[in-house]
Amino acid sequence: MAVGPPGAAPNAEQRAQWGGDLGLLWAARAAQFEASAAGYDALLLEAAELAPGLQVLDVGCGTGSVTRKAAAAVAPDGTATGVDISGPMLQVAWDRSAGLGGVTFLEADAQVHDFAGRYDRVISRSGVMFFGDPPAAFANLARALRPGGRVAFVVWRSVAENAWMHQLMRALTGRMPPEPPPGPGAFGLADPERARALLEGAGLAEVGVEPCAAPVVLGRDVEEAFGLVRQILAGGLDGLGPADRERAIVALRAVLAEGAGPDGVALGSAAWLLTGRAL
Repeated sequence: MAVGPPGAAPNAEQRAQWGGDLGLLWAARAAQFEASAAGYDALLLEAAELAPGLQVLDVGCGTGSVTRKAAAAVAPDGTATGVDISGPMLQVAWDRSAGLGGVTFLEADAQVHDFAGRYDRVISRSGVMFFGDPPAAFANLARALRPGGRVAFVVWRSVAENAWMHQLMRALTGRMPPEPPPGPGAFGLADPERARALLEGAGLAEVGVEPCAAPVVLGRDVEEAFGLVRQILAGGLDGLGPADRERAIVALRAVLAEGAGPDGVALGSAAWLLTGRAL
């Protein structure tokens, strides 16, 4: 499925979103977004089997938190390169990585960019679900690997299994959100068989699809978490009438208060850990 009108560059709509308001929001709240799914980082890096001297590509790197951790794991002689289509987020990534060795960033579309088969590992934390042409994208990522190289990706499971999504959306709309159809988006690889088929279709061997889970931490307290949620759901909230908007705000705050604890405001999440090896 292509994204954008005929003749448009691949992933043109995603590029516009992440290069525009959505990317600016993530850049402005980089610390919160980096912390939100950090519970998956150790699992991802362990599955990637990182070691000193390896060359790592981090796809959909955003503001670079996973890239920096990967660079530390392959130091002193290895490098980690983060790739993303969001200029605003990459600017933050460069700023937050100032003075660190072995870290670099690239603004490019990982679906089509020629990575020249120079990487030992290709990794991603929730960054490979947005491609307009997933078969082409995963084939391109497989070509980025040297023979014997590994991939490790964390992708969200279904909406129903991710409380951070369905609880907030139900608070906003008053009903359980439906599962989105297959296509570019956060839950685009929720179907494990589809995910497996894409990796195998890209020519990867020893493909693994394993369930994993970690809390999504939205803020240090309810106020900080609500500030983030209010911005993310601005379109939905602003489209409501005054009474419905107030009801939704009360419901959203209640969800966040229920998730508040000593480690911040945490809601449940569930993901797939995808792994494979290049021949």
